[in-house]
Amino acid sequence: MPFCLDVARKLGIKGAPFFTQACAVSALYYHYNEGNLKIGNHLGTTSFSMPAMPVMEIGDLPSLIQDRDLYPVFLSQMVNQFSNFQKADWLLVNTFDKLEEEVLNWMASRWPKIKTIGPTIPSVYLDKQLEDDKYYGLSLFHPSTEACMKWLDTKEKSSVVYASFGSMATVGGSQMEELAMGLKNSNENFLWVVRASEESKLPSNIVAETSEKGLFSVLFTLYFVYGNANTTFIFLVARFCLNVSGKPGLARGLELLQPTLHSFRIIVRIF
Repeated sequence: MPFCLDVARKLGIKGAPFFTQACAVSALYYHYNEGNLKIGNHLGTTSFSMPAMPVMEIGDLPSLIQDRDLYPVFLSQMVNQFSNFQKADWLLVNTFDKLEEEVLNWMASRWPKIKTIGPTIPSVYLDKQLEDDKYYGLSLFHPSTEACMKWLDTKEKSSVVYASFGSMATVGGSQMEELAMGLKNSNENFLWVVRASEESKLPSNIVAETSEKGLFSVLFTLYFVYGNANTTFIFLVARFCLNVSGKPGLARGLELLQPTLHSFRIIVRIF
């Protein structure tokens, strides 16, 4: 919300915008806003590079830039962050120096007042110095944490599949059905976060048919899943799994992953 910085300036208050994404992601949106990042309307295999970043392909870009017609409002919000950020007293970024040293050094050479304050994760999951610091503190929705935690505590260690499309992404009814069938046929315990606006896309009777293995939640904070011993394996379904040819991509993907469910932690984020 760049207007907050304008208000602070008018009131004579110091302002510091907080970029919640990784520094490299913020840099890509900056380059896009400046017109330095030009891509066509169709994805290809063309390689390109940006300052202080490795050579990338179109598929490496944030999905909002890859497909600008997918969520134009959100793309506009991400890009507008850079409309007045140079007026700020400080720039705060959700990262730490050693993680993104090269791109941070490049940004600091242009905007010396940049400060890294990440990762912004509650203390209980990091240094444990603040025992009561368990919550992120900001959410667009009201999480159903207590019910989910009670359900998780009844499951064995490393036995729960976690599926979520995040707070913005939407999928079609056929994709929701494929995901439902994949989770059902995997015969694994699963916690599927489905926003209220997406619940109508669920196949009829899927909740009843999977009641012994599955739990559907309107919202659940990922930190609690990550910190729970029963979810050593976390699987967030990637969009590309929903569109492969042959056997339904997601169902096949879950079948292939079954042997590793009790051995590895795998995180694949939907974009």
